Amino acid sequence: MNQIAATLETSYDRFGNPIDITVGYARGNILATPLDDAKRMAHAWDRTQEIIQAQGPNGFAILTGNAGNFPLNTGDVPLCNEWIAPGVAAGRLKELALDHLGGRSEHGFVLFSRTAAVIVAWIMLYGRNATVLSIVPDGGHGHSSIHFGAAAAGSKVVEVTRSNLTSEFLQEHKPSCAVITSVTSSMEELSDEDIRSTATRLRKFGCPTLLDDAYGARIRPIFHNQQRSLQTGVDVAVTNGDKVGLGGPRCALVGGEAALINELSVWAAESGTDARGPIVVAMLRALEAFTPEQLMRDAADGAVLGDELVSIFGRKYVQPGTLGPKILEEDAMDLVLDRCGGSNPHRISPSEVTAAIGLHILGRGIITVNSHGQPGARVSLRLKPTAGCLEASGGAVALAGAFDDAFTWVAENLHRPQAIEAMILG
Repeated sequence: MNQIAATLETSYDRFGNPIDITVGYARGNILATPLDDAKRMAHAWDRTQEIIQAQGPNGFAILTGNAGNFPLNTGDVPLCNEWIAPGVAAGRLKELALDHLGGRSEHGFVLFSRTAAVIVAWIMLYGRNATVLSIVPDGGHGHSSIHFGAAAAGSKVVEVTRSNLTSEFLQEHKPSCAVITSVTSSMEELSDEDIRSTATRLRKFGCPTLLDDAYGARIRPIFHNQQRSLQTGVDVAVTNGDKVGLGGPRCALVGGEAALINELSVWAAESGTDARGPIVVAMLRALEAFTPEQLMRDAADGAVLGDELVSIFGRKYVQPGTLGPKILEEDAMDLVLDRCGGSNPHRISPSEVTAAIGLHILGRGIITVNSHGQPGARVSLRLKPTAGCLEASGGAVALAGAFDDAFTWVAENLHRPQAIEAMILG
């Protein structure tokens, strides 16, 4: 067995909890399965509905980095008809999307319902019953949909960092296709040169490449003055429509080699993962309105929030990021243990600690991936303000204070698993 794969299968977090390689973190007794994650998410939606009924829909502070907006004009509603929307908007959408991705006129474009669907389609089309490479930055993990897609396709996933992707490695594993994660959800990053050298090596080996550029499509050119997605030499690239300041609905913009895009387009239509008429129009409006300045403002808000969290928890635990601060789930566990004297008799896991924190601060109208994230989402506290987030929460001091209160509540209830479970699942 490959040493990297063996290490992933047998690794534990620093509290002795086994890590589930599909999601890259340790599960627990309360959140033991993806079904439990779905129950947590459903509970978060119920609580969100209660807040909307009491206070209206405009007072939420969204810290997910995904605004999830639907930017239609009044006159756009008739255009959203399923039969006419593609004819009205698709041509202009393709032009703007390929420009956003750094594509050329000969490249193809398709709009999927979400990025995970693109990754699954890629593996089903080009990695069935074979080895699929997941190439990640040092310290990072690929999206969990890589593993789900491989399971559906009867394939094996081998995850490897770019620095370990040698010719000998390729000869050993003989991958059929690859997914390159440019920026992970925990914000480990590859540079455009990292991506280019990886894509070149894989092309020589005959291995097609999909660039999961959900974050990187804007982070590299805007923050690092680097190349856009398709300028890095990959075969196909995808980015989220609602992530990192783009401000559209949840969907996936996919561009690349025309023949591959044609096959992906057919797969999307046949599998029901294509984006429908209203999404087409809303995504067009989002691309028309996008400016790097809004993303820079969101990042500045993230830096301010990070400073406030450092003042409470210290630099040992609060890590700065391009879009905002993060506290790793195991560090969150340490912070809670510090506040309760180190006792965790019921072995509440770090992922359950961060879920409880996310549900606790939801009571103040603060939305995080830890409360609302889909099953399989990363469980570290990744705090990426969206437009108006700080104002909605009363400012960075108040927002940081809400996290302080949440950590205290979890510490006070760590010996009461029923209370932790009720907070997470209702």
